[in-house]
Amino acid sequence: MNTTTQLALVGTTLAMTSLANAALVNVNFNGFTGGNTGPQPQIESTLEGPAGGLGTIWNQFSDEDSTGALVDATNGATSVQFTTNFSESRFNGTAPTINMFEAALTDFGRGQTKNLTITGLDSGSVYDVWLVGYRDSTSAAERLYGNWSTTNTTTSASNQFVDNRVGANNATFVEGYNYVLFEGVVPNGSNEIVFDGKGQTIAADGADGDYRHGLNGFQINAAPIPEPSALALLGIAGLAALRRRR
Repeated sequence: MNTTTQLALVGTTLAMTSLANAALVNVNFNGFTGGNTGPQPQIESTLEGPAGGLGTIWNQFSDEDSTGALVDATNGATSVQFTTNFSESRFNGTAPTINMFEAALTDFGRGQTKNLTITGLDSGSVYDVWLVGYRDSTSAAERLYGNWSTTNTTTSASNQFVDNRVGANNATFVEGYNYVLFEGVVPNGSNEIVFDGKGQTIAADGADGDYRHGLNGFQINAAPIPEPSALALLGIAGLAALRRRR
């Protein structure tokens, strides 16, 4: 077997290791308080997030916590669950082009401190997590402006902002505007990823000087660390290539 073939096999092995364990999990929240209860659930085939997921399986909730393990985008069983401390949800109406923007977990009070804890994760994996936050309103003071932060190890910035104040873009996903992405997040010793956030303070354009925080849904995708055996094979192939060049 020549070096090129060895390297090709290593590449295939690494790809299979990653893809075999990667499982996109989609979560969408539906309005359940605030007068208009909204769609419960939304038509699953119409839902799409910043990580994709159109035409796949979604976990939909009218409450703020999961009641059991989630399924992945192919309807495969997982051990993943979550909790939040949002107190209610608001139906934004059917105006948004992106159906995920039609309802968001939020709170009546502004400037609230919020959290999202994702549990049941694999200690041998790292994860990409997309947190979506958008509220459809003609008033900038009613849109969402808040931060999400984590103490988990991540290759991304550990503190990021969702800021809907400028314009009212309900037709496209824009990072930093209606979602944030935490990449390469490592579960803590309890196999959890914990996010904390707060609605931001403003000076004069809100009823009580603060913006609301919110969460329309989230997506999480496992990106496992390559198996040691695959890494060892890669090292062997690399040494063979070096020797051949010499």
